[in-house]
Amino acid sequence: MMRQKGVFPYSYLDNSRKLEQEILLSKSEFYDNLNDEDISEAEYQRAKPIWKTFTCKNLGIRGGISQCSDRMHEANNKYLPNYNPSKESTFIAYIDVRNLYGHSMSSLLPTGNFEWMNEGEISASELENVEEHGEGGYVLEVDVWYRESLHDSHSDLPFLVERMIPPNAKTKIPKLIPNLYDKTSMLYIIACFNKP
Repeated sequence: MMRQKGVFPYSYLDNSRKLEQEILLSKSEFYDNLNDEDISEAEYQRAKPIWKTFTCKNLGIRGGISQCSDRMHEANNKYLPNYNPSKESTFIAYIDVRNLYGHSMSSLLPTGNFEWMNEGEISASELENVEEHGEGGYVLEVDVWYRESLHDSHSDLPFLVERMIPPNAKTKIPKLIPNLYDKTSMLYIIACFNKP
């Protein structure tokens, strides 16, 4: 059921209040203005059991991180007309990483044989040597104190995103926000596995 891309009414959503609707929309409300096309009957019929099986309460939003950056970077290298050789050579790279969602969806996930372990049963060396495609892994519940000495070097894209309502937001819809806050009882997965 979850191995295919689902449908989403992008054109229908012209304000955030529509995300709170508590029923699956009609097929016609999935019409895509950008491509001037409806979803297929098969796609709509597939959406119905997904809505029911996962007890969807509203459309909601799932997805990646939300971040607003206010940065300016200026390159200085011999390939630019305004190159200043008295300054350090710098470059700006654009990296287009595609199919991260697809990669995540094709990765193994833990499915059973879970055991609770206390702090004394897990050594730091075990955690550092978990194989990405090995026979086991850990889901850790941790408290994180983000050291202030790391704030400057991590400020462009902090580690350990958090689901929260953005500060000063006009909407009350939680987003995944990278931030430098301390965190308590956060769950992080180290090397997922799929044990038979």
